[in-house]
Amino acid sequence: MVFTYYHYLLTEIKMSFLFGRRKTPQEMLRQNQRALNKAMRDLDRERQHMEQQEKKIIADIKKMAKQGQMVCFPYIPMYKPTVFG
Repeated sequence: MVFTYYHYLLTEIKMSFLFGRRKTPQEMLRQNQRALNKAMRDLDRERQHMEQQEKKIIADIKKMAKQGQMVCFPYIPMYKPTVFG
């Protein structure tokens, strides 16, 4: 049996259903860039959150120092762990 271009296309269509369509390099590049940009945004968001918490803690310490209170601060987690996926 001679395989023709038609048979080739049929096998390609069947394989694409099984394994998914093959991505072009441009599509793979775009997907990777989007993932990197998302990770950078998440890191920036987490950094900003940590900076806000730091400012609040410093303000609380200064406020209590003005009042003459010596308070031992317990361990305060500086950030909420995030799950990337």
